[in-house]
Parts: sequence; C-alpha cells; structure tokens
Amino acid sequence: MKNTALLPLFLLTQTFIFGQSRSEIQKSFTFSNNTDVEEIKLTLSSDTKDIWFHFSGKAMAGQLNVAIFDPNEKREGGFQLEAYQKEVSGSKKDKPVEKYPHSYSITGNSKTTALGSMNKTVTRPIPGNWKVVISSKKLEGELRIKILQTSEK
Repeated sequence: MKNTALLPLFLLTQTFIFGQSRSEIQKSFTFSNNTDVEEIKLTLSSDTKDIWFHFSGKAMAGQLNVAIFDPNEKREGGFQLEAYQKEVSGSKKDKPVEKYPHSYSITGNSKTTALGSMNKTVTRPIPGNWKVVISSKKLEGELRIKILQTSEK
C-alpha cells in the first residue's frame, strides 16, 4: 500500500520538474583600451518564471559599467568597476606628504586592478524586451556574463 501511494507523488514531482524549460546565454568580452557601448537584448514571454543574471569583471585600467533594464526602461540592477593608473613621482629625499607626515611619495607608476561580480534574480519579470547595457571607457579588462531564464511550459 505504501508503494502505491508514493508512485502518484513521484509522478507529480517529475511533471513539475519537466514542466519547466531553461535557456542560458553566456558571453565573454575582452577590452583593450576600449570605449564602447554594447547591448544584449532578451525577449521574455509571460511564461517566464524568473531570470538570473551573473556578471564577473576585471578592470586593469578605465571604467566598466553594466546595467539591466526592463521593458519600461527601469533600471533593475547593475554594477561599475573603475581602475586607474596614477603617476607618482619623488623619492624619500622629498618632503613628506603634508596630509600624512610619515608618508613619502615613491618614484614610479602605481596601478590598481578592480575585480567585481554581481548576481541578480528577477522573479516573475515583466514580459517584453529586456536589455543588458555594457559600457566601457578606456577599459583594459574582461567581463563574463551568464543569464539563465526559467519558463513554464
């Protein structure tokens, strides 16, 4: 009797799992002193249950901006990375930096690297044309994007 009762429950679970479909987009970008704007367009139907965005970036110089927009042009999320190269001159024989009396400037170049990632899930998103806008300004770096959409069949 117990085995018979479990069979309908198992079938309902399988129907629920197989009653969904998933689609995935993966893109990678490499930037070499780029200043540009790119768009990834997504069309979501009323069957879309949720959409998950993952962005992972690295900037050795310049700026990277990533933004998600819904069909009403409302910003649903995003992130920014900024790295710069700063010229630093002088030596220990120079005067101390006034703001920090125990600090001295050093001859050479100082580089920063910015790393960042973001995850965003939108449940029951508005059907229509969504977009991810990627803008770069004098950017040397990388960006990886993964978008996963779950729909009911």
